[in-house]
Amino acid sequence: MKRIALALLAFTLSVASASAQVVTNPAVPPTSICSYLASPPTLTDGQASWLRCDNSGALITTASGGGGGGAVTIANGADVALGTTTDSPASTPTTGSAATTIALLKAIANSNVASIPAGTNVIGHVIIDTTSTTAVTQATAASLNATVVGTGTFATQATLAAETTKIIGTVNQGTSPWVTSGTSTVSGTITANQGTSPWITAGGGTAGSAATGVVTVQGIASMTKLLVTPDSVALPANQSVNVAQINGVAPLMGNGVTGTGSPRVTIASDNTAFTVNAAQATAASLNATVVGTGTLAVQSQPTPVTSGGLSVYNVQPAASDNHIVIKAGAGQVYKIEAFNNSATVNYVRLYNATTGFNGCNSATNLVWQAIIPASTSGAGLASSWESGMAFATGISICITSGYAQTDTTNATASALVVNVGYK
Repeated sequence: MKRIALALLAFTLSVASASAQVVTNPAVPPTSICSYLASPPTLTDGQASWLRCDNSGALITTASGGGGGGAVTIANGADVALGTTTDSPASTPTTGSAATTIALLKAIANSNVASIPAGTNVIGHVIIDTTSTTAVTQATAASLNATVVGTGTFATQATLAAETTKIIGTVNQGTSPWVTSGTSTVSGTITANQGTSPWITAGGGTAGSAATGVVTVQGIASMTKLLVTPDSVALPANQSVNVAQINGVAPLMGNGVTGTGSPRVTIASDNTAFTVNAAQATAASLNATVVGTGTLAVQSQPTPVTSGGLSVYNVQPAASDNHIVIKAGAGQVYKIEAFNNSATVNYVRLYNATTGFNGCNSATNLVWQAIIPASTSGAGLASSWESGMAFATGISICITSGYAQTDTTNATASALVVNVGYK
């Protein structure tokens, strides 16, 4: 009967579970038996339900961790009992993403245990001793990384034997001047630093007399000459001195031709008059060339020649400024004549100008100007220069009826004649 009753009870529970899990205000609280459902029911206020389990019979809760298998959230710094559940430590715990105390401790422990890198690495020194006592090896030159010079045993010396001292390196001066006792032989090169200024050499002496401690200075051919001033040695009165050179040149002596060794002589303006024995000037001494020989004959009048005379420019001015280049190049004007048979005064101007001259309206390069008098009966001017009037660039002319140097008023036509003699 008991088995039948249990079977009926199980059947009733299964039917109730299958038909409806939600119970509204049950009179008797359900027993601790869970029911498996793939999807949990939705409860409303005042309803109760069976406990829920998964398909393996494990109790399912709605907590965020623990029994449900998920991670449990623990307040930072809270005490937690150590259990068997594994907890992966945080890789880098920070204040913004704090881990539990256990996770933090695990992260610290894991960070302090680094893996040994591949290859040969020295991580410490281990002394292996397989006996009951520790063996100690005596240090040698090889184990100390030292070099042993020479062999044998050092003998104890009561007194150091006298020998030559060899100095290798730099010797610093301890006293000034250096003090040595006895004789020391030095091998090699010693650099001595000056301790006093000037240097003091023991012994001293008197100038001009040999004595212990006198320093001899010897120079070489390429060194700068040493000037010694004999402050304590005075030359006797009227001491004669033979001068071999003046300004690096041997002076000239006696009579003869002047040269680089002849001193310059200046005669004062108030010097007493003296006579100079001067030779008569010749063509050679005057650096002149004599053309022809004989005596110049007195001529009563010049002898006419057929060539070499002056060139003459002749013009009858028109009603213009009559500008023209007489000679395009350097030359000289020796004479000029101008005649006028009108009642109008005209003017003539000469310029130092060449090809392209058109400067009657400018006073630039103006050399000479004159008035041509006016007269219906005829009047004029005539000027000449025995040595000539020079024109370095060219000889040009203007003839106008205006007075100003820049005037270009037309000359009086058919009333003027102008002649210019030039070379």
